[in-house]
Amino acid sequence: MTTTEPTARPFGLAAILSITHSLPIEAAPHVELLEWITGQEMHGPVFALGYREVCVDWLTEAHPQLCDLTKPDFHEDDYAAQDAWVDEVAAQFGARTLPVAPMPADQVRPKDIIDVLGDAGALHKTYVVPAPENG
Repeated sequence: MTTTEPTARPFGLAAILSITHSLPIEAAPHVELLEWITGQEMHGPVFALGYREVCVDWLTEAHPQLCDLTKPDFHEDDYAAQDAWVDEVAAQFGARTLPVAPMPADQVRPKDIIDVLGDAGALHKTYVVPAPENG
């Protein structure tokens, strides 16, 4: 008897929305989803950021209804508002999970690290911070 890997597995909407809409959640479900999609072990946040764009494209291609969502403007610490939005999305979709298939290895193309860093901050700017005065 042979066993095969599943072609898709369900992931919670909060984890999916953390990728597609930057919903702030705990790191573990976010990283687990990134690793499932890409087949790559995430070695830290900067490494994971390199895969975000390709994973957003993968998820929205598989679930186009994600493209119609607009994340409300809530404070990152407003967990009740975040949970309420996930509940609204679940009601709209009729499910709290969506099936996610892993991406074929030949499609897993992360952004170059310099591009990731450029997206994270303005690399073209120089910031001068005065030294504290001793006194």
